[in-house]
Amino acid sequence: MLVVTAMLFLGMESVSAQKSETVIIKVYEFVASNNSKIMVIDPKGVVVETELKKMLTKGEQNIILMQKEIDKWKNEGFTIDGTSGGTASTGLVTTIILSKKE
Repeated sequence: MLVVTAMLFLGMESVSAQKSETVIIKVYEFVASNNSKIMVIDPKGVVVETELKKMLTKGEQNIILMQKEIDKWKNEGFTIDGTSGGTASTGLVTTIILSKKE
């Protein structure tokens, strides 16, 4: 019993020793307004907002900006953990979560 308890404790210690960093990219794209933006929250909690173009006029530029932001974090060793998206009559909201374990 003592051996099992010691093994569990050591196993838990190695799991808790792993650090994880998370980046969240949230994209708000609106059809007709100028409020479209991309928000990036880095591992330190710093939020950077960048204004995007209207979807109806220059929407392809928004996709390129999203791709550059994702590639930037992937080049720093982050991987995509998940994505989600939603639509409404006025626009789209996309969330991308990236993480890196040390």
